[in-house]
Amino acid sequence: MLEGGQGPATIETLTLAMERLSGIKAELNSWATTEISFEFNPKGTHLFSILELAYGYAKRCDDFTRSIESLIASGHIVPATIVGRALIETIAMGSFFISEMDRLTAHGKLENLEKRFTSFWGGSKQAAIKPVHVNDALRHFEEVDAKYVRYLDEKYGVFTVLFKALRKPGAEPELPEQTLSAMKNYDFLSEISHPNGLGVQFIYPYVDGMDGKIKATANALLDRYRFQALMAIFQCHHLNSALETTTTLPGRYREAFMKDR
Repeated sequence: MLEGGQGPATIETLTLAMERLSGIKAELNSWATTEISFEFNPKGTHLFSILELAYGYAKRCDDFTRSIESLIASGHIVPATIVGRALIETIAMGSFFISEMDRLTAHGKLENLEKRFTSFWGGSKQAAIKPVHVNDALRHFEEVDAKYVRYLDEKYGVFTVLFKALRKPGAEPELPEQTLSAMKNYDFLSEISHPNGLGVQFIYPYVDGMDGKIKATANALLDRYRFQALMAIFQCHHLNSALETTTTLPGRYREAFMKDR
């Protein structure tokens, strides 16, 4: 077996980064264990199921983050990478779902909200209401992530300065939201998730007699995948932010659709 991915990734050597990651995980777990309660009777509505699904995304993400860390700790970088890819998809879908519930509540047409909710909750290719495609969620997630990175860079300017320092002479400049893109993270993780040549022969080679340069490249790739799997956990901050709106959703829903109750 190759030994790549066994040493700490850069993010694991930075105290502030690990503190931030620890805070993200703690907040995610808090959402995953949130009790569903209402200040009014929601009977006859989908409110309970909407919140149940929203917090279900948090539960799934919390489970995935623990799995990633456990796999990394035991040296299983490729499985950690695959779980990281599934984690990003779940973050994207959860964020998209909550955004759609917020949007349609503000729109004020209950029929549209209920139809959209059903597509997330139980849509089927064999039914009249189709499921939400993960690519739709990923496109939404890409927009949200790009806005977040631009906001941080415009406010603090740290990314632009950092990238100027790291960029090789003569290289084309890249926007911060491109370099720090969660979707770049997702695409990178996706490459090894498939049982192709890269994900099998290159990462699980017969090591005895292996060319030294190729071995070094493969080990460096595993080091990179360890970092990217941890960065997938970092992206949970997007779902945490989306979940904050669920605290006011019941009240907004009641105002929009239950004024006579």
